[in-house]
Amino acid sequence: MFNVLMVDDDEDDQYLIGSAFSEEDDFSMQFANDGHEGLAKLSDRVNLPDLVLLDLNMPKMGGFELLKHLQIMLSPHILPVIVLTTSNQNDDIQKAFELGATKYIIKPKSINVLGSIVENIRLFLKQDPQFRGFVYVPGNIARPK
Repeated sequence: MFNVLMVDDDEDDQYLIGSAFSEEDDFSMQFANDGHEGLAKLSDRVNLPDLVLLDLNMPKMGGFELLKHLQIMLSPHILPVIVLTTSNQNDDIQKAFELGATKYIIKPKSINVLGSIVENIRLFLKQDPQFRGFVYVPGNIARPK
């Protein structure tokens, strides 16, 4: 069973992505509406999720601040974090990788493309839990230098 924590304040995105992951019985989803809630769920280092999907733009505590806390708390090699956000700004992409993000995916406008992204995340999580080889959806995944 793979456990995925999605930290995102958009309830529609939570619903769509949660539904896409739930299509398979071996995935369970947890949700947090901002970085504070995400940090609380991650503070139990014994029951960490297998993957964190993280939005950058949230109230209270955003994604960058949560990534900073995770750098202190955990090694990014232990907990893969995929930034899934609407920002396509190079500064945001670079900062996310500098703060330990494993991958950066720009949220698509199409529900079908979002479904394809989730499908590929599921497949790669099963094959490569640390996401060392995750390179899919041309134009939607940015890579560090």
